[in-house]
Amino acid sequence: MLATVKSISSRHASVQIDGEDLYRHLPFLNSADAFTITVGSRVVVLGEKSYCYVIAGLYGSDTPHLFYPLVTTPALYDTTPTQWDATSNFAVGTYIFNLQDSNNNLPTDIYAVVVFVQGRWAAASNSSWCVGRPRGSSASAFQIRALVANINTSIQAIVPVDAVNKDIELSIVNATMNAGICRAVGYFK
Repeated sequence: MLATVKSISSRHASVQIDGEDLYRHLPFLNSADAFTITVGSRVVVLGEKSYCYVIAGLYGSDTPHLFYPLVTTPALYDTTPTQWDATSNFAVGTYIFNLQDSNNNLPTDIYAVVVFVQGRWAAASNSSWCVGRPRGSSASAFQIRALVANINTSIQAIVPVDAVNKDIELSIVNATMNAGICRAVGYFK
């Protein structure tokens, strides 16, 4: 395989392998095909079971971040600790997720987590919702609303972690969210 840099700028690099864009080759790479990409000060070695993508400009950052999908998508535990696996209902309040604790076990140097969140409310109301954000932040990464009674509402979203603890939080507003799910799908480093 011949890997060449198609174009490079301060915010983006485009790499081709044998004349095709890199993303077309990621599923077919093996240890014999391993190679290195350098973007800014970040170096990525792609090879066997290393499916990651370089993302620049994530939430206004100029630093390239790598996405690492998880092979399994574990239901996360909040700090109470309750697992968000559709078996519990969550009252109005804010729930903190320590992503590095022994229950959740994500790396300590992550920048953001990709989560799948789902829940339902007993009554439809535009003023009942679940919002996700970095711990302690007022800036929301996503919001799902109780638009229909007893029907699941879901979202998959990128939620940056707070800079100090590397945590995220979900806040339930106005009414209990039933059968709550929060699963980690992957993370950015």
